[in-house]
Amino acid sequence: DEITTPFKIKKHAGHPLMRKLLCLIILFMVTGCASTDLTGYVDPAYQHHNLGKTIICIKGADMGEVFEAEEKISLMLADYNIQSLKYSEIILPTRENRATEGALLRSSGADSLLLVAVAKGSVEDYVPPTYTYGKYGTTVSGGYYTTDLIMATNVTVFDLHTGNQIYTADGKSDGGLSYISLLLNAAKTSLKDMEKKGLIHKLPVPRENSSDEIL
Repeated sequence: DEITTPFKIKKHAGHPLMRKLLCLIILFMVTGCASTDLTGYVDPAYQHHNLGKTIICIKGADMGEVFEAEEKISLMLADYNIQSLKYSEIILPTRENRATEGALLRSSGADSLLLVAVAKGSVEDYVPPTYTYGKYGTTVSGGYYTTDLIMATNVTVFDLHTGNQIYTADGKSDGGLSYISLLLNAAKTSLKDMEKKGLIHKLPVPRENSSDEIL
């Protein structure tokens, strides 16, 4: 496939490698260098348990972040051949009712609930001034404050049939340009930790629209 611009410059944008490279560039621009330090634990009773269908639930984020995170995490789960439902489509934001929440979740057909709870924060750093003396005078750089976003995260997977915890993890994310980038990085890191511990298994052949390309 070729795209011709008004300046008659042809770009081979349809090639799979070009698409992947473009997605990676966009990902870096959106997320910056987000990273998550996370420690997780799988209950021994669920060591060989396979997640079939899970409900994605986000707590502590803004509504827009919740909707975006639900969509992106569903793509991550699909890479592990796990079906997913969105909590916000089962328990509508305008109709939250603690008395009926459990029954609605259990009747959804899902066997588990993936809860990602976050707490937002920021750290302010001072960049001291640096003076450079040259032929044409003195140049000053620095002398200002920078604010870095941080996020504390707890990821828990519940067995909807028993209410038991299957997996739990605590982590801290930083380096992102936005809170949603930190949240998604924490979710992805937790899934990799679950895979490492044998709770979930990645598809042997990546999907055409895998989360590695879309996120």
